[in-house]
Amino acid sequence: NKLYMIIIAVATAMATTVIPLLAHARAKNDQEGMRTQIENALELFYFIMVPASLGLVAVAPQVYTVFYRYNQGIVILEFAAFASIAMGLYSVAAAMMQGISENRKMMKILGVGMIIKLILQFPCIWLLKGMGPLLATALAMVVMNYLILHSFNMEFGLHFEEMAKPTNQILAFSLVMFVVTKLVMFGLGYLVNPHGRYAAFFLLILGVAIGGVIYAYLALKSRLADHLLGARADLLRERLHMN
Repeated sequence: NKLYMIIIAVATAMATTVIPLLAHARAKNDQEGMRTQIENALELFYFIMVPASLGLVAVAPQVYTVFYRYNQGIVILEFAAFASIAMGLYSVAAAMMQGISENRKMMKILGVGMIIKLILQFPCIWLLKGMGPLLATALAMVVMNYLILHSFNMEFGLHFEEMAKPTNQILAFSLVMFVVTKLVMFGLGYLVNPHGRYAAFFLLILGVAIGGVIYAYLALKSRLADHLLGARADLLRERLHMN
């Protein structure tokens, strides 16, 4: 739990930076401003969380070996990394609900999620053992996220069509990063003993560097980063001689 909660905390912290702006727009009853801030928060969350989650899956054996030891817990960590996307999205979406003073509606949605979690908990444990609670939580989070986003869309009319292109780019670049990093980790596993803690640490540092460089390069080269980082993306391209 501690390992995948780290990436949730980082992505959530970055995405919720728009909450003060959202609350300010709410105070002025600026519907367009609220819609824009909600869309920005969602896109920034995807930009950080999706590659972080897939990156954790790619280096999960190395991460788990460094902190614990090489065993079947790696599979649970990989599953938890995927589930963390739904968990992180809920954290951001719930914060935005509070930012627009929809606390009562948020509590109702939370109640629905808790009921779903209780209903699914025991069947999931019976089917999947240790991964059962994670699956039950993830499914409950998916339902709550849908209800929150549906509420946002009904009230503000989110532009999902405009959000589709950057979201698809984020997913595509994250998958490229995941495949390349996983292949490199798999190949290097034949050269060094991946079960040793020091070797796993070396592979982890290398894997994080490779994945980070690939995703950053694709995001800057395609100008996806411009959509979310603005002028800072131009500054990064200039420093990296990518113009």
